[in-house]
Amino acid sequence: MEEFSEKNNQQIENAEQKSENKGGFFSFQTMITPVIMRILYVLGALALLIYTFFLVGNAMSGYNANGGLALLILVAGAIGQLCWRVLCESMVVFFSIHEELMRIRKGSSGMNT
Repeated sequence: MEEFSEKNNQQIENAEQKSENKGGFFSFQTMITPVIMRILYVLGALALLIYTFFLVGNAMSGYNANGGLALLILVAGAIGQLCWRVLCESMVVFFSIHEELMRIRKGSSGMNT
């Protein structure tokens, strides 16, 4: 029974070494989502800014120009930017925690051998 256990442990170690040799991308050990989230943050923030100014322009133009509505739109746009930032940061933090746990895991597995 011990021989089977030792053989099984050896197979697991070999599989881990093979997955580390592939660079981590195809074994899902390297996360690309944090990079994507940073790009999406910039694109989303720009889109929200452009849309806010578009709405302000519409509120200020025409026969029924309303400065109060334009101010309300600007405040809502600022709150929207803040919410978008918090959402994107929370996703980046989530994946940063994952990367840190993987680093801890690799460090502790090196201590056991």
